[in-house]
Amino acid sequence: MLWLVLATASAGSLAVEARARATEVIAQKPGPCADADELSHRVEQALGQPLDTAVGSRFEVSTERVAEGFSARVELSGAAVGPALRTLVAPTCEELMDSVALSIALAIGSSIGERDEPNVTAASNERTGTSSETPLAERAQDERTRDVDSSGERDATGLGIEASASVVADTGSLPKPGLGIGIGLGLDWPAVAVRAEGIFLPTREGQTDPADPASAGGELGLLTGALLGCLPLAVNVRAVALRACLGGELGRLSGHGTRVDTSHDEGTLWAAARIDLGARWTVPATSLGLDFVVTAAAPLLRDEFVVENVGAVHQPASVVGRAGVGVSWSSE
Repeated sequence: MLWLVLATASAGSLAVEARARATEVIAQKPGPCADADELSHRVEQALGQPLDTAVGSRFEVSTERVAEGFSARVELSGAAVGPALRTLVAPTCEELMDSVALSIALAIGSSIGERDEPNVTAASNERTGTSSETPLAERAQDERTRDVDSSGERDATGLGIEASASVVADTGSLPKPGLGIGIGLGLDWPAVAVRAEGIFLPTREGQTDPADPASAGGELGLLTGALLGCLPLAVNVRAVALRACLGGELGRLSGHGTRVDTSHDEGTLWAAARIDLGARWTVPATSLGLDFVVTAAAPLLRDEFVVENVGAVHQPASVVGRAGVGVSWSSE
């Protein structure tokens, strides 16, 4: 649901005496949400008729990030009236653009006259599922009330919670590339996020003589945890949200010898600096997302695993590469 704050300028003040030109919807750049073609299409759907048949008015829309999510400024001007301003706020771009389109459609419908308002009402009903018997102003107020009731403290503090699970491909940490699992938990604000993550990489085997699979060697595995700070990147968040994360991880790299007379379990501290680039696609109308993350980690300790009196089995790479694919849930 959406947060909607409309300026007190009446939609009826946009009426003009003649249709000298077609109505225009202009998205000012740069902005994280507004797209003129998409917005015009939504307005036509809400209005129930093409814009070129509507009263000649100009609607300039600019968007920006705010603490509550996203904000749009709609500047309205027409042949018979001076500029008017409306401000709308919503937690997502999708909801914000629906709100902007409905606001513009209502303003155009008012200027066309009472005979056109049923079209606006019908289009609004199709999206919101409300009864056509309910006045538009009352439905807008109900929408705002439901949004406040359902969002709880998220709107007051800007804080959201995110949890995730993923499959992680790794190269460089262990003797051979392999797959592992990762789980994460994060706290999200509109401008920054803090994320904790754990990764488990099952053992992979290496040999003292890579050309001889039957030579003595060892099996090594990694268990590590990370703490990251993340910043959103400027993207079209209606489709995919990108972010960059920087932090470090601590854990234990451990293993035992194979094809040796006496095998011992050994382990060493794992510490690495790390940077992540992540993308999240939100499944429409849900709190679930599909995530893809690419990681580069630089181990600060690169102890070498050695089979006594035989030779070295493995030393972590100076730069470790990982890629993860998974699912996430967000309270936003």
